[in-house]
Amino acid sequence: MKIHNWTDFDNQLDNAFRQPEAPVALKCPTCQAEYFEKVKIGRYMAAHSVIPGQDLNEMSPGTFILLRCVSCQAMVEPKTVLAANDPAAKPYRLFIDELKKSGTGNAI
Repeated sequence: MKIHNWTDFDNQLDNAFRQPEAPVALKCPTCQAEYFEKVKIGRYMAAHSVIPGQDLNEMSPGTFILLRCVSCQAMVEPKTVLAANDPAAKPYRLFIDELKKSGTGNAI
């Protein structure tokens, strides 16, 4: 924005000091609550042995993150950006479809 007169300068100064918009919280589509728990979901081998405190080895394609509403326990899919050639895109979509079919992902 070019400054042609005092009003332009004043407007630009006002814009610089204006408070940014507050971020809008995600709301549960089922109960409208705003608090969620981050849930790490993955596939693990049936035959495993670990030392207490050690992480379990995951099977490919790795883990997915869902949000669980702390009020009604509904699972919510976070906004996910996957590239067209991302190797995790197909397994992630299959995982979401499986949740929807089973009824556990009713809010997804």
